[in-house]
Amino acid sequence: MSFLDFFFPRFCMHCHRPMPSIRDGFICNACAKEFVLSDGGCCQRCGRPMLPEVAENLICADCLEMNPSFQCGITLFPYKGIGRALIHLLKYKNGLFLKHNLRALFNQFTSKLNVFKGSTFIPVPLHYFRHWQRGFNQSEWISNLLSQHCQGEVKNMLVRRRYTRSQTYLTREERKSNVCNVFSLKKRDACNPDVHYVLVDDVFTTGATLNACAKTLQKGGAQRISIFALAHG
Repeated sequence: MSFLDFFFPRFCMHCHRPMPSIRDGFICNACAKEFVLSDGGCCQRCGRPMLPEVAENLICADCLEMNPSFQCGITLFPYKGIGRALIHLLKYKNGLFLKHNLRALFNQFTSKLNVFKGSTFIPVPLHYFRHWQRGFNQSEWISNLLSQHCQGEVKNMLVRRRYTRSQTYLTREERKSNVCNVFSLKKRDACNPDVHYVLVDDVFTTGATLNACAKTLQKGGAQRISIFALAHG
């Protein structure tokens, strides 16, 4: 990296200080320490961190209320601080150069991610207009990296049938209504009841979007459905 850094110097994506040539990626040592990784007790359904003494074999209050159509989930870090900066850079600034940093995070969670080994990863689809605006689907990009780590495959089995408002500033009930009956299976695809499907998104907040996708897969015959998101909001 030192030769390339001489001509194309790298800067930390968070603090914007020059990156040392001996460190790969775009997150410096100091900022890497700011990551609060979700490696402790968590909700058995959505992966949201919980106190270890109450997390074992339990689900969080949100999942109790939602009764999701997916069976388990994994998230890696909270949607704040450097985690929020990473997501925004990836999502809105075409931050595909963060590949090394995400692979490093996956390596830290290898034992936890083993539950997804050999699975079929399904990215949450974007409406074609939003895909055109952004230039790529960040959930598909994450799916590709995750499938490589877990020795699985990626299938774009879902379509978004209509353009929806961004979920960012909506209430919990508005989020549910916003994605109601939005997703459908592609006509040429069918769910295999023997396959483990993993729905992939960048952020899990209320779970409305991922649960709407899970319901679509369930109606199509899927019996084992999990979710994965980089961050939890």
